[in-house]
Amino acid sequence: MRDKDTKRNLQIRYCSDERFNKFRFTEWDGIGKIEIFPEKIRVISSCEENDFIMDDFTIEWIGIKFPKNGTFPWIKIIANKKVFFITAHTGILNPNIKNRTKEIFDLLTEAKNLVY
Repeated sequence: MRDKDTKRNLQIRYCSDERFNKFRFTEWDGIGKIEIFPEKIRVISSCEENDFIMDDFTIEWIGIKFPKNGTFPWIKIIANKKVFFITAHTGILNPNIKNRTKEIFDLLTEAKNLVY
């Protein structure tokens, strides 16, 4: 992270645990953004808005689970007893989606490691 007051805004697709575990034509519930602050993350989607303190969430790289969850790589976030999934929102046909999702995962990991 840069300094205490800065944040990163990254465009995402958001998917609930319930929807992720079912086969759907579109794998996500909505689009939004994730803001990464030094002390917390904020997930803002068309479905909901949540703030999570760095100590209170875990992240896991899921990757691509074709065909069940399409051709997008996913990150699993468990926070406040809630499970949800995010992937980068780069446009449907953008070949950079894997790299952008990995960048989000790396930024979350880096931010979380700075807390400890």
